[in-house]
Amino acid sequence: ISYDDATSFWKLDKKYDSLTTDQTAITAMINELVRTEAEDLMDENFTDLAKYGLDKPDGEVIIEGKDGTKRTFTTVTNENDPNYSYVLIGEDKQLEIYLTSSMEVAVSTPFDYISHTLKAADMYSIKGFDIEIDGKNNEFTIDTDSKTCTMNGKSLDISNSEGYMLFQNFYDSFSMMAIDGLDIDAKPDDSKTVVKVTYHNSDDTDSELSIAQD
Repeated sequence: ISYDDATSFWKLDKKYDSLTTDQTAITAMINELVRTEAEDLMDENFTDLAKYGLDKPDGEVIIEGKDGTKRTFTTVTNENDPNYSYVLIGEDKQLEIYLTSSMEVAVSTPFDYISHTLKAADMYSIKGFDIEIDGKNNEFTIDTDSKTCTMNGKSLDISNSEGYMLFQNFYDSFSMMAIDGLDIDAKPDDSKTVVKVTYHNSDDTDSELSIAQD
């Protein structure tokens, strides 16, 4: 997770660009980390990592400051009392005990810092889309400013609030979905695709969404 000075926003790695970063979740994590205080100091100049299982830690966190400073800590849950965790401050070789609940950042994943609703394309930022369902394709054009729409060349009436709402509900049914998990290395089987949507964006680019059976 890195801070973008130009936009004043936090961002994940570029490979997550198609997802919306949850700024609130990241800020909450940072605030929790800043406020966290050690429950006890166990050892200084600690080197016997295997003694408390820190040779196989639950997680590691590296914090880099704008001034080039770096702080590293590793954490492992206390097997005898899971409410507490051993935390080794790398630069100081200082072993401390913290509440396990305060160390969740060390075992967090990108899923914890994204919006859990996928918004494939905003209806107000496209000029049309093609949707293929079970091999049958339909082509739509849409102009939200003038509230005009066509399907396969035929006009659809979305000029009134009822028609507009019905069309928006249809659009959101495949363009907005709850995210239950992430696997950016997965390669879905195209033969199992049940819905494929190509969005024609207002900037003359195209984006694509495929929904496949698990």
